[in-house]
Amino acid sequence: MQPGSARLDFLDGVRGIAALAVVLGHACTQISATFRTSIEPYFYLGSWGVVLFFLCSGFILPVSLERQGSLSSFWVRRFFRLFPLYWANLIAIIAIGNAEASRVLAGPPARAGLIVLANLTMFQAFLGAPHLMALYWTLTLELLFYILISLLFLLKLSARFSSATLVLIVIAIGAGLVLPLPFAFSYSTHLILILVGLVVYRHYSGTLHPGVGAAIALLTPLLLVLPLLVDRGDSRGQLGWVVAQMAACVCFGCAYLLRARPIHPILRYLGQISYSIYLMHPIVLDLVPRMASPALTLLAWLVGVLLLASATYRWIERPMIAWGKRLTQAHK
Repeated sequence: MQPGSARLDFLDGVRGIAALAVVLGHACTQISATFRTSIEPYFYLGSWGVVLFFLCSGFILPVSLERQGSLSSFWVRRFFRLFPLYWANLIAIIAIGNAEASRVLAGPPARAGLIVLANLTMFQAFLGAPHLMALYWTLTLELLFYILISLLFLLKLSARFSSATLVLIVIAIGAGLVLPLPFAFSYSTHLILILVGLVVYRHYSGTLHPGVGAAIALLTPLLLVLPLLVDRGDSRGQLGWVVAQMAACVCFGCAYLLRARPIHPILRYLGQISYSIYLMHPIVLDLVPRMASPALTLLAWLVGVLLLASATYRWIERPMIAWGKRLTQAHK
């Protein structure tokens, strides 16, 4: 069964909602003490959006690999899809003196230069360097996912993605019972959530073994709630993350079940520019001053984010994506 693009429109809708959730989460944290103290401890809006992004990434990756037919084409297109905008964002946050980036780069120039070089790779967390902005961690994890799936594809083990996901979930649950670590925040938990998105795609394509699918559906909620079962007093403050992760899985599942329904053009467009929204929104939050009213501030920030994201999508993302496609088509 070949996935048709019309049947996958729901992914754009989910990504558009996810991008807005991340922006609203970060914006409300800055302008509302009530949001920080009364909502985030119980529901971390930004995490909800990020997990939705991850589930979409896991679902769409096999589609990309199958359409492009080779790892080299896949990586060329991924490079032009991700890195040009990422580098533009990195340059911009340094240029405007973003507070988070400035704190990271404070100190000897040589050290700052090495941090910037490491961040250019998008793999800085595994090079021992801090992220210039905390939100870069999701891109590092996504890159790790691409590498993992590429290795399995290269070894001709792609048919075992779902079984491997089940094994990883079981291992993670075992580790969570033994190791006193904050698993709600961990790379491993989020990597498994990306793989869950891939498993949903296997269901969509008709290649998922029913027993494996049922086991993953039963064990994933246990994995997510495990931090609260182990740490009954929630001393690490993981409740908001756990609730958000569970809710994201439920919302993605509902969107998948309703995938045949048409997506509103606005949601589709937000999905198309979601990467720009995600990367560029901190710049707007830095540059657009707060107003007397928090509601007006939030409105101004949202308008600014959408305008900037539309511009970067139009002038950076779209041309670079097209360039990547031309390069791979020229070598076929």
